[in-house]
Parts: sequence; structure tokens; C-alpha cells
Amino acid sequence: MVAVATMTACEDEINVTLGESTPQLTVEGWVSDQTPLQTIRLTISQDYFDNAAAAGASGATVRVNDDQGNVYNFVESDLNSGDYLSNFTGAIGRTYTLYIQYQGEEYQATTQLARVPPIDSIRVENADDASPGPVNVSSGYRAEFFANEIPGAGDYYRIKTYRNDVLLNKPGNISVFEDTNVDGLPFILPVRLSINPISEDGEGYALGDKIKVELLSISKEAFLFFEELETQTTNGGLFANPIANVPTNIQNINPASAKKAVGFFYASAVSSLEVTVTE
Repeated sequence: MVAVATMTACEDEINVTLGESTPQLTVEGWVSDQTPLQTIRLTISQDYFDNAAAAGASGATVRVNDDQGNVYNFVESDLNSGDYLSNFTGAIGRTYTLYIQYQGEEYQATTQLARVPPIDSIRVENADDASPGPVNVSSGYRAEFFANEIPGAGDYYRIKTYRNDVLLNKPGNISVFEDTNVDGLPFILPVRLSINPISEDGEGYALGDKIKVELLSISKEAFLFFEELETQTTNGGLFANPIANVPTNIQNINPASAKKAVGFFYASAVSSLEVTVTE
């Protein structure tokens, strides 16, 4: 056991200890219908309080098969250890299975690429003129996007937002939702406003900022993964829930093996829209 923090308040001393974790293969896999270059990122997990960049898992064999019999082999990048690349474009309705061979172990995961609605518009307004809402934007400009959910239950989505081509990637920026109770209806207000920056002082966008919103279809399993990831990464306070692993769909083909992997593999159709903040 390794002591990682000591906190003192008045006369009480609290020592927080965590066991050293066993390194695991970590998978970041995504197939998109918008790019001809797909990337699977493999790294080695590290202890919770280790702030060093995760080492790439080099030397793996990686491929993706679809339900039409196509096989896409991935080649490791010469520039970034652990990045595996392949040239193909995902298609709506296809099922994709990821296969990984690494250090004598074989892993796999399966996902389907679902439909996604278009983004109709993005509205930007001065924070002073904006109606009260579930986000803290008290200065600058507040953005809101509009889209209609596709009729037919069982759709899941993720929203990604870029400010001047930089992804908003604070834990609170992880935004996913499902169509329960809103099937076929306009996206609800908290989702529409989730594209705003997160800051303690409530500062929103500035004049001249470019805002790009991407709407991604995801599977139910990916929805649960990102939902739990958001919960874990925004988990704060001394008496918050204990650190726990988020779910994964990466399975060792040999169920008797002690070697497990973490991370997630999913596929998305993507719609996007961008605007520039003006007066």
C-alpha cells in the first residue's frame, strides 16, 4: 500500500491510501462516418495519482471487421507509439468488431454505427440578454444549439464542442443523453446549452470565437460508459463516492485469463455545425 495524501484539519489527521494498480491495456477506439482515417489508441494504465502521460502500447496487432465481411487492418503510427491507423469510412447501420492481439492476449469489442439527426442551428446571445438557464454563463456570450430527435425509441447521443478548434474537454464538458421521454422531439434545454465553456467565474464565449458543435450517435453501452466517466471525473469532495472503474466493452477472448483491458470501442455518425461569435 502506498500513502498518497495526508490532510490535516484542526487536530484530525486523515491518511488516504490506495493500492498500487496492475497495469492494464487501455483502449480508446472510435469509428466515424466522417473521416477516412480511423484511429485506435492503445496505452498502458497507470496509478490514479500518476500524472505522467500514459505510455503507448506498441507492437499490437489491430484490426476491425464489419458485418459485411470487410476486414480493416490497422498499422501503428511511426510518430505516436500506441496509435494504430486504418483508411476506411464507417457506414450507418454497420456493425464493427475490434480485435486486438497484445503480449500473448487477445481482446475484442463490438459496436454498431447508428443514425444521427442534423444540427439545425446555433444561437449566440449576449449573456446579459439571455434567459436564466442551467449553465453558469454570466459574462460574454452564451451559445445554444438546436436539433430534433429522430422518431423511434432507442437513440443515444454525445455532444462535442470546439472553441477555436480546441475541444472543450473539462470533465463537465462530457455531454451525453438518451431519447427516453423526448423521442422525436426537440432536444431539451440542458442539452442545448451544454456547448458552453465551464468556468468558475461564469465567463462565456468572446467576440470572434469560432464555435463548432458535433453531434455523435453512440450505442447504449457507450452512453453508460460516458455517463459513468463524467460521474467519476467530476467526483469531488473528501467524502464523495470512492474511485471506481468505469464500464468497458473490451473483453479478453479467454475468459479464464487474469489479463483484463479497460477503455471503450464505439462507432458514430456525426453531424456538425459551426458559427463565429459576432455582435
